[in-house]
Amino acid sequence: MPVALITGASRGIGLACASTLAQAGYHVIGTATSQKGADQITQHLKPWGGEGRVLLLQDHGALADFVAALLEEHGEIDVLVNNAGITRDALTLRMSADEWQDVIDTNLSGTFFL
Repeated sequence: MPVALITGASRGIGLACASTLAQAGYHVIGTATSQKGADQITQHLKPWGGEGRVLLLQDHGALADFVAALLEEHGEIDVLVNNAGITRDALTLRMSADEWQDVIDTNLSGTFFL
């Protein structure tokens, strides 16, 4: 069975992608930033055997471990949907350095490293 990894799969576009791929016969692994979100993904994908997992894209070291574990379990990842993203709704000059770095680490670096 082909494997699809979808980041940010707990709602919206990510959940729609997860559902579509699961219905098309993929084993879908959807990620969320919390266990609650991961559990919601697992519950949603239950009819097709998919699963939700917690993944923080800001933790670049953890990304390699996460992917290595998936490859160990499933052999390969056939589809990657880099859907996760965050916003910090403030004017750039009002954003703190930490807020800016969270956006960059999630939306850009997380996608790059994954």
